[in-house]
Amino acid sequence: TINQKRIETAEENLNGQRYIAADLQKMVLIPQQSGELKPGIIGLNVPIRINSGRRDYFGFPITRSSNIELSATFPTIKVKPLPSKGKPDNFSGAVGQYKFKVSLSNTDISTDESVTLRIELSGTGNIKLVDIPKPEFPQAFEVFDPEITERNNVGSYGMKGSKVIEYLLVPRYGGTYKIDPIELSFFNPKSESYQTISSAG
Repeated sequence: TINQKRIETAEENLNGQRYIAADLQKMVLIPQQSGELKPGIIGLNVPIRINSGRRDYFGFPITRSSNIELSATFPTIKVKPLPSKGKPDNFSGAVGQYKFKVSLSNTDISTDESVTLRIELSGTGNIKLVDIPKPEFPQAFEVFDPEITERNNVGSYGMKGSKVIEYLLVPRYGGTYKIDPIELSFFNPKSESYQTISSAG
């Protein structure tokens, strides 16, 4: 649901009648499968003021409060399947536009210290559903369960935000070690093509 700071009204003409119209709620739908999707019926309970037909001492109409229940059927949504041509082997369903950054808190430590590997993915798309590949860590390190932080905003542009994964690494013994680059593939709906980004560049 899109957070609306205020509800704006406008006059609309429907079947010869003038109405005041407003967008009470806006939602962003992110499909997880292709085909014809029917979200169903949405209901709304709206408070209204009804004119009683009587007037008070000063001549103003007397009204009473009431609630009416409204419902409407969502239109059918046709979701196109992702193309099979050019799909990378490591593609796990990410759709959108993303940037990728990997960093180490320190590159020169002793065996009684620890280091944090930080992976940050940011961009626009279904970022909550993106599965970031786990790095292949050298056997020389003890690896603790990662801490995951997500920040997401929803608006007329869709969903955008970031996902940060931090691994705490403790070396078991000395030496020089290399962590191989991490790759993530996604489908970019703007270019209508698959792209692969890597922590190496």
